[in-house]
Amino acid sequence: MRWIFLALALAVSAQSIAQTDVVARTEILHLKELLAAADRRYEQRFDAQEKAVQAALNAAKDAVNKAEQASEKRLDSVNEFRAQLRDQAGTFVTRSELWGYFIGSTGLLLAVVGLALRNARRIEPKAKDQC
Repeated sequence: MRWIFLALALAVSAQSIAQTDVVARTEILHLKELLAAADRRYEQRFDAQEKAVQAALNAAKDAVNKAEQASEKRLDSVNEFRAQLRDQAGTFVTRSELWGYFIGSTGLLLAVVGLALRNARRIEPKAKDQC
């Protein structure tokens, strides 16, 4: 009887082990599925982050290019303005030219005044004689 009891215990034990093995395998499969789903989510997140970073870099490059173009336009305008000022300054009278005009005009004025005084002296005696 002992043998029967022992055989029965072994059979029940083997059946429990088989059931436990099936449950363990089911749990392992379930855990593998959970890990695979988590890996897919992590991969999707990584791809989304990679796309976001690439989009941000592209936007930054576009912003830098636009800023460079705006800066170049502004500098072109400034250079054009400087060229206009340089051209305008070229039409102004220089100090040495103005000094020459002043000296020449002063000399001419003195000559005219001298002639006027000489003529006035010539006319004055005749005017006194007529009185």
